[in-house]
Amino acid sequence: MFFYRWFTGYLTDLGFGFINAFGRKSSALPPVQNPLLLDSALSLAAKIRKKQVSSASVVRVYLHRIEQVDPLINAVVDKRNTEALAEAQYIDDLVAFGEKTEEELEQEMPLLGVPLTVKEAISVAGLLFTTGVVSRRGIRATEDADVIRLLKKAGAIPIAVTNTSEQCFWMETYNNLYGRTNNPYNLKRTAGGSSGGEGALLASAGSVIGVGNDIGGSIRMPSFFNGVFGHKPSRGIVPNRGHFPPTEQVLQQYIGTGPMCRYASDLKTMLKVMAGPNVNLLQLDKKVTIKNLKFFYMESDGDGIFTLPAATGVKNAVKKVISHFCKVCDVPPQRVQIRGLKHGFRVWAHAVSAKVANVATVESRVFGDNCNISVWKEFLFSLFGWSDYSFPVIATVLVEKYLAPKDRSAAEPFIAMQRQMEKDFQNLLQDDCVFIMPTMPESAAYHYANTLRAQNCGYVAIFNILGLPATNCPVGLDDKGLPVGVQVVTGLRNDHLNLAVAREIEREFGGWVCPGPIVG
Repeated sequence: MFFYRWFTGYLTDLGFGFINAFGRKSSALPPVQNPLLLDSALSLAAKIRKKQVSSASVVRVYLHRIEQVDPLINAVVDKRNTEALAEAQYIDDLVAFGEKTEEELEQEMPLLGVPLTVKEAISVAGLLFTTGVVSRRGIRATEDADVIRLLKKAGAIPIAVTNTSEQCFWMETYNNLYGRTNNPYNLKRTAGGSSGGEGALLASAGSVIGVGNDIGGSIRMPSFFNGVFGHKPSRGIVPNRGHFPPTEQVLQQYIGTGPMCRYASDLKTMLKVMAGPNVNLLQLDKKVTIKNLKFFYMESDGDGIFTLPAATGVKNAVKKVISHFCKVCDVPPQRVQIRGLKHGFRVWAHAVSAKVANVATVESRVFGDNCNISVWKEFLFSLFGWSDYSFPVIATVLVEKYLAPKDRSAAEPFIAMQRQMEKDFQNLLQDDCVFIMPTMPESAAYHYANTLRAQNCGYVAIFNILGLPATNCPVGLDDKGLPVGVQVVTGLRNDHLNLAVAREIEREFGGWVCPGPIVG
């Protein structure tokens, strides 16, 4: 175990740090000069309703910001400038004519005139819809995904779609169509995946609210690496129709489409809209008194064999948060030990595997009906960038093909662990209880270093399997100047607790930290 951790940790950082030293120099982002870029979505919507600012001017400001930052971070795949400005003008005309009162507009369109960005794996009519797959080059969405339709109805205006890992298969946002997305805090480091483009753009003040999806941490992981808020809702709440790649019904229970935001105050409104008719299954308007909550925590995943130990900066983030709630809560936070968490990645991998879940193999998802492709040839070519398929995707195909369990019996121990954790968390997380742990064991790694660290995503992926609501909350920067944060987990359909705790953490620790200078 020591050698494995030493190799995947220190030695890998050393090697990929050396490789990245010869790449593009890290560069500070252009300064944020327009104060509208620092408003929350709710604040922008209020100003638009009150005619203090026009939606068109807000959209222009964000489109200009994208032009400034995207050459550095490479987060945006496609934009809809003309259409977005036309929709903004419609909003401004609606407000100007005064046919609806401010109260009616707030109730019917809580995101009135606010720019929205979307992970490119989620369809926005007219925009590219490829998920980084070379064979899908140029394919555009013919209709909006359900969540986009709901957000548009609430007044949000989609302005761009953002980069993902190929087919959303990896924890770094890279594909052979659009290239690699960079972390805005240090361009030599990963933005995470698969919603890395969304996370990087939000962190760069190129967006204020966004949409991601998450079957193994793809909202929370990039939110953590980029220092923004990201919420995976409770199982079965937000509709998933309109995603690529499509997912069989049995895996739908593990996918969470959810909001990614710079400001915790926007999470509740986003989730209320995105849940559609299922919002009645939640209690998002229920008042939460923080001092009455009971907190439980772990500073790591319980020292998993194949995951890296939690870094000092990550542990310090957990300690800061727990120390705060120790001061404000009637009951002191309690350290617990959920033993199954250290096996989180393997529990997740077995639950979603083709043999266990009876779903399509990764190989069939990647290659489709093309039976003439040699996996080993593509693997070799991908090492040199000659393949249409990215290296992590081909590596995933090989791992599943040759190392995955051949029958369900091999997965039985991990299914038993899953069942035990379901009981553990059901007993732990009553309606006034919150669990805190790191979102990931370390801040953003150098590009490609996570190739050897897939197991680290067990920190987040396990909660997809358990179906529990989980939220990344930023808690400042570590000694490398990179974001760190904590993962807030509550009982099933207790999302209102997640969002209340996220607001409290933001209030106490400041939330999002701009990676570039702010002028004025």
